[in-house]
Amino acid sequence: MHSPTRADGTPSTFRWNGGGWFGALIGGTSWIAIAAVLLAFSDPGLGLWLGVIVAAVNGLGISLWLQRDRIRAYPAVQLMIASVCVASLLATLVIDGHGRWDTLGTGANISAGQMYLLIIGLFGGLFGSFHLRERHARRQREGAGP
Repeated sequence: MHSPTRADGTPSTFRWNGGGWFGALIGGTSWIAIAAVLLAFSDPGLGLWLGVIVAAVNGLGISLWLQRDRIRAYPAVQLMIASVCVASLLATLVIDGHGRWDTLGTGANISAGQMYLLIIGLFGGLFGSFHLRERHARRQREGAGP
């Protein structure tokens, strides 16, 4: 796999890319936005809470993007992933806390407890995978090989 280079010419696994950045951001929060709209019809307060969660995460993502000339891509990606993870956990907690998880009708017959495990497993896997990719690139930069 080709590794892009940093401004100083050394290899790096992560680089800023608008499609990847906003695709991940919107993709990661879209389920919460959809839940906000669907649940707002019967529980406006719940819909508002979920909308605030979506706005906060997307606001952070936009802020990081606007600072891309000052922030390295890898830490920004990790922060974005962490914020989407926390938002997903919080959204699940809020929906379940309002007793509306079953009402949401995910179509997959997944309980809120299973959703917590899925979120932790998915985002933990992303963190681990990205860490290993960046560590590999760092070792290449330092000449230590793979």
